[in-house]
Amino acid sequence: MDRSGIREVIDGAGPAPGRSLLKKNSTGLITGILATTVGIIGLAIAAATYAIYVETKATGPIVLIGLLVFIALTAFVVAASIRGKKSLNRIAESTDNAWINGWIEYRPALIGELAHVRQEDDGDTVTHYYTAPLLMLQPDGTMHRVPSQEFTYRDPAWLKAKNFAVAESPQTATVDFAHNNGWDVVGYRVDVPNPEPQFGLGLTKQQVDAVLSFAEQNWVR
Repeated sequence: MDRSGIREVIDGAGPAPGRSLLKKNSTGLITGILATTVGIIGLAIAAATYAIYVETKATGPIVLIGLLVFIALTAFVVAASIRGKKSLNRIAESTDNAWINGWIEYRPALIGELAHVRQEDDGDTVTHYYTAPLLMLQPDGTMHRVPSQEFTYRDPAWLKAKNFAVAESPQTATVDFAHNNGWDVVGYRVDVPNPEPQFGLGLTKQQVDAVLSFAEQNWVR
């Protein structure tokens, strides 16, 4: 169990990480996506139905077919949303359980140069994956260099335009007080060998700010 004081700071600034993750990503996001998708489907089917009616003047069969298609697509969207909610619940419960048992620890980290490692193109969007070297601040004031877990972010051209510190590859990426992208809080599992710190492991912005403030006041020498 972490005795650095970080646990108390996180608990005092918000909900447990798993519950925070669920609250932040669950109800509003899924409901919004569901409502938007169903609305778009409804408008598209209504427009198609009207266009066919203008051509054929056959109202009954067209309206029935349009209604059946709308119901089928809506059912598909609802089912997909339910699956997404269940998956999110499993992740949140796992994170919550790990937090209760002391299997997750958090540390402030200075983020080094971002290195683009791969991308995935699903036809509609391109997802970019990065890693970065980190300097993790410890309670005694020392800083340990570790690699981050892969994370997603904006495309490389956008990063360069916004003057992010970037590297050509993970092998050339560095981190120091002259080459960095600022401070954040990373979490890592202590119950696995060679854990890789990752960003956004269930903390709210208020909890991140509280951890950084606590470390600055108590750990920085």
